[in-house]
Amino acid sequence: KPVLLLGSLPLALAYGFMYFMIASLPHLLVDNYNLSRTKVGLAYLPNGIGNALGALISGVASDRFMETKTGDTPRPERRLALVWLGILALFIGEILYGWSVQYKINMALVMIGLFLLGVGVGFIQSPTNTYLVDVYAEISASAISASNLLRCTMAGITPLLAPTMISAIGNGWSLTLLGLITLL
Repeated sequence: KPVLLLGSLPLALAYGFMYFMIASLPHLLVDNYNLSRTKVGLAYLPNGIGNALGALISGVASDRFMETKTGDTPRPERRLALVWLGILALFIGEILYGWSVQYKINMALVMIGLFLLGVGVGFIQSPTNTYLVDVYAEISASAISASNLLRCTMAGITPLLAPTMISAIGNGWSLTLLGLITLL
């Protein structure tokens, strides 16, 4: 159904772009910052923490968006207003991460970029999934499964593209391109 596809596409793109960055992270941090494997492993924490915070905050805010003073049943689309905050955080995180790694700028900026990426994904995932459950209440498990299929497909494809894309146009331009797609 078109609503299912349109509702799932931002989440699928966000996951795909997150896995693009996750796949490139070990090589770039070892090559550009001479980090040990242990420190590279710790570099995944900002993304995970950002994702958890984004999902928590957007989940609570999404429920608040649904409250009405008149007692009317709100439209499920109201939940999707928060997706724009996630898209903005994702875009800023992609740009910050991409160019910081490209020019070997302070590692703190790389970590902030990864954190914002996680926040963005969390802010997209929670309201999107709740929206799909609201719209497809009778078949919500099937709707979420279809959304997960698209999301996981993107998450499986983009890491395969990362090495080729980064070697062809560099990390900064690769993430700028993904950032521009994010804004569309």
